[in-house]
Order: sequence, then structure tokens, then C-alpha cells
Amino acid sequence: MKLKAVIILLMMAGAASGWGQSTQEHICNEAVKRAWGEGVVSECLPRGNSEFLMDFCKILHSVQPEAYQPCVYAVQDQKMIHPAVMPYELFNDSDMHYDYSSCPIRPGIARLLLCSDPSKDFASSKAREWFSRAGNSSDVCVRAYELCIGSNYLADSKMPLRQVVPGQRQNKCRTELEAMVDDKISGGYAGWRVSSRCTFDRSSYEQYFSVTADMIDKIIDEVADVAGNMSKKPFNAGNQVILLSNAIDYELTPIQSYLTGRGVDVITSNANDFPSNQYKKFIIILGGQNAPEVGEITGTLLGDKEKSYLLSSPESRMVSIKQDVWTQGQTVWILAGYDEQMTQQVTQERQAEIYYNITTQ
Repeated sequence: MKLKAVIILLMMAGAASGWGQSTQEHICNEAVKRAWGEGVVSECLPRGNSEFLMDFCKILHSVQPEAYQPCVYAVQDQKMIHPAVMPYELFNDSDMHYDYSSCPIRPGIARLLLCSDPSKDFASSKAREWFSRAGNSSDVCVRAYELCIGSNYLADSKMPLRQVVPGQRQNKCRTELEAMVDDKISGGYAGWRVSSRCTFDRSSYEQYFSVTADMIDKIIDEVADVAGNMSKKPFNAGNQVILLSNAIDYELTPIQSYLTGRGVDVITSNANDFPSNQYKKFIIILGGQNAPEVGEITGTLLGDKEKSYLLSSPESRMVSIKQDVWTQGQTVWILAGYDEQMTQQVTQERQAEIYYNITTQ
């Protein structure tokens, strides 16, 4: 006689769910949006810059060597792979997407047959590994990529049919359930519930699994909490500095060549690129509140007295130092003058001081 049971997966932390490609991307995008805003989602997920992607392939090589060559081929073929599905596309580690720390099968003989050693928490361990890497990453896009890879494993650790030993029938049921969830996610539905009856190998056991939109929100909450905890953590970029400038001030001001000639890694940025660079530890901004392009950013950082001073005399120039602007442990130098010539002059006067501060922090 077949054993039958109905399991309703309730809204609670750690609730199990079924996840496919659309669902994985949705979980990651929502978590990143909460931590860093829609701008980082648009800029980074996925990022189309081939230089960035090749650099990320090198990161993968240090962690998951077998993923390096497929990653390089994908970049060369201009194939855009969202980081939330990179483990599926590039990693050869299907065993790592199972997690036996929980068992969704009712107590009894079937539970003994279908569940495994609770210490084999493969997927959740991989999630913690990638989250740890993300907390020590070099910039916001790398951090978002590593967070999304971790969220892939975390989400899979919650899927009940990845909490039982693999088998042909349970795998078929899992993919059917994931497909139903993906349809709801990609269709933009709200308040939904999908169910599937699964028959398991190694026994005649049957069990119904139901997945709801609320359960996905619980997973998003968990990933978003991880992202939120690292959102203000400084990036581990050594002596790397972001130089934000418009074309006029950049051409007139020699600070990039001054710093690079002394071993500092300077990354130039314009106002459009800045959202993906604003979380770096060191940022230099050329131009005051009226500077083309960057003035809108500078104007939010300078105080009223500073703004008034810059306009008070043709000889006015200043360095304004701001701490912890977009992330903790960050230093932002604003080099500004009455006009482009005064910005150039104050930069030449203070660049040695800035170099000292960068290399001694």
C-alpha cells in the first residue's frame, strides 16, 4: 500500500521552495536592489563590460577552476550569463546543490530511505563561502556577482527535493515544480501557490509539495539580510582610487599621472559610470557644484558655506574631505575651484598630501 502525505510548506524562515533560472535571478536582483539600489542592478546584473567579465573569470579560476574556461568562452561568444545562474551554466558541481541538513519527508521508513546525513550541508556551505568572498570583494559589481552566486546555493539548500537523495522520479518532479514556480515569477503573478505530487525512487512513497509566493519572499529576505550586512563594508581594493571628473577637468589636472607614477591604481569614472564605483574606499572628485556633469554629485556633498566660498572670488579653491559617504571606512576628496584653472591649481597643491593619505591608511 502506498504511503501518502500532504505537506504544506508554511511561511517561515527556512521554508523550502523550488527554484529555477527566473526564480534565481529574481531572488538575487531583489536582494541587490534592497542593498545597493536599482542602479547597481541595472549596471551590474549582468554586466556587459568584457574587461570586467574576463577579470571575473579569473576570480572564478581561483575558487572553481573548472569554471574558468567555460567562463572565458562565454565572454568571447558575448553570452550574457546572470551571476545567479552561473553555477548552473559554468560549474560542474551538481552534488553541491543538495543539502541534507533538513529533511522534508515525514518520519518513518521513507524518511530513512530518502534523507541523508544532516552534516552534509553542501549547498548552504557553498552559500556561506561565496557570501564571505562577497564581503571582501574589490567593487560593488564583483560583490553583487559573488552575492548572487551565493544566493543560488542558498536557494537550492531550501528546495525540498534537493534535501532528499537524488533519483530519477524525484528529479523529474523537482524540475516540474521549478518550472511552475518560474512561470509564476516570469509572468509577474502575485499571491500564487503551485503544487506537485512526487513519487520517489527507492520506495513507493508519495508526497505533495506546495510552493507559494510568500516563500520566495522569505528567501529574498534572507539574501537581502546578507547583502544589507555587507552593503556598508569597505571594498578590498588595496590602494585603488576612483577619479571622478568631467573631460575638461581631467585634461587640465595631472593627478592621475601623479598617483599612477607612484604605484596607485587609479580608475577613471564619469558621472554615468559612477554608481558602480561609488562604494570604493578612496574617491577623488574634480570640480565643485557648478562643474559640468559631476556638479550634481558634488552639490549633494558640499555644505552651503563651502558652495558659497567657491563662488566668492576668482581665486577661490579648496579641498573638502568627506568620510563614510557611501560606505563605512570611505574617504572622498573634493578638489574644487572657482573655475577649471583654480581646480587645476588646488589639485597640484594638494596631490602629494592626498597620495600620503591613500598610502598610509
